[in-house]
Amino acid sequence: REKLVGSFLHCLELMSDAVLAWGGVFGAVFLFGTFAVPMKAGSKTSMNLHPLVFQTYVSIGVFLTSLPVMLLPSWEFSHFTVLGLCSAFMWTLANMMCATVVETLGVSVGQSLWSGMVALVSFFEGLAFGEQLPNPISAAVGIVLLVGGIVGLAFVGTDTAAQSSSLARECLESSCTSALAEAAISTTSVVQPPSITSVARLSSSTSVSRPTSSASVLVTRKPIARGLVLVVWIGLLAGSLFVPLQYTGLKGRDKILFSVSFGFGAPVSSLFFLLAHTLARHCSRGRVQPLGSWAPRQGLLRGTMCGVLWNGGNICSILAQLPPLGLGIGYPLTQSCILVGGIWGIFVFKEITGCRKITYFFVCAAVMLTGATFLGAFK
Repeated sequence: REKLVGSFLHCLELMSDAVLAWGGVFGAVFLFGTFAVPMKAGSKTSMNLHPLVFQTYVSIGVFLTSLPVMLLPSWEFSHFTVLGLCSAFMWTLANMMCATVVETLGVSVGQSLWSGMVALVSFFEGLAFGEQLPNPISAAVGIVLLVGGIVGLAFVGTDTAAQSSSLARECLESSCTSALAEAAISTTSVVQPPSITSVARLSSSTSVSRPTSSASVLVTRKPIARGLVLVVWIGLLAGSLFVPLQYTGLKGRDKILFSVSFGFGAPVSSLFFLLAHTLARHCSRGRVQPLGSWAPRQGLLRGTMCGVLWNGGNICSILAQLPPLGLGIGYPLTQSCILVGGIWGIFVFKEITGCRKITYFFVCAAVMLTGATFLGAFK
């Protein structure tokens, strides 16, 4: 085993930064696009888990996949930094916001919008940290096409998303239980605890009475507006995920060591929010919604696998920031992961059907990949 690890590390040393950077991009695109598959696989078994509970399970997988990085020869305990905890805190908060966005805007629309925001934010942050653009015109065209393709992919699943959103708004009007509308960060709701399968149950319903009154229109705009506001916050948080890395003093390939601090910070941040939820519930005398069942048999393995896949993509995205790509190009390129997620939905889970929708999907994918080509070409 030691010889195998040594040979692998030696191969990494021989690779150029450019090879590692592009390898990181492709690795992150695949792993980010696949990390939600364990949630979908075996979906016949209902998982009624509070988003904060499932986030805790995911953080376990993130922690476990950060440990092998400590085997690198360059690792020293002096590289452990509290900035990794800050980055993990931002990630946890953004993930919990995603629950509300998915409920109000739908999975396809919500994920596409925040992926586009993440790409934009990280692109401009790269410029803010002094990264040079030898060809600004190509970079501008590339980022516009990349974000446009990502957002365009959202409308492939608009019908399902719209149905889910209209059902959720119908529940808000009739004082029914809102699936994820108050998520884990809400401290005033008295509805039942949200679950990670609520959206799936909403979208499977077929009979919907849509609101038609003027009062209903005012009510239905509120969750959509809140979802769009949260999309901006998710973009700022997730797009700034590696800003703390810029202040660690880690250079070049040693930046991957940051993933150890992040991995330890993931369960710590989840524990923080769990304690905050418990304290809020105690102080409010039961007015804060409970976490509900933890269901470890159903959620632990799936959540851990999601965390393993996601952090694999996270580590690859750190490599994607090596020269010649950098933060401003490498990280936005990883948001092309929505293409992989769409392919899973088309060919495995049959979520996107019909020749017209599938053709539209691949047209938008071509636009997105063209943008990625423009971004990478001038580097």
